Amino acid sequence: MDLAETLLQSRWIVTTSIGASVPLPFLVVLLFWLTITFASFGLFAPRNAMVVGVLFVCALSVASALFLVLEMDGPFEGLLKVSAEPLRSAYARLNQ
Repeated sequence: MDLAETLLQSRWIVTTSIGASVPLPFLVVLLFWLTITFASFGLFAPRNAMVVGVLFVCALSVASALFLVLEMDGPFEGLLKVSAEPLRSAYARLNQ
């Protein structure tokens, strides 16, 4: 039982200390691709208020989605945090 508990503690330490799961080269390529896509839409679309508004809303939604993906990569830190209390409570009950 002690060995299983030690193994579980080691697993949690490794899991929480891994770091970012989204690699930086992927983010660079994704941002470059999105920049080129929105730039081409902006270049080839007619210049009026509706097109500019739609492009702005689309860019804002893509940026928000990317922000949420990066923010949820580290659930216990950052602007949006998940409470660790349920995990601690479950761990305390497992140790009884």
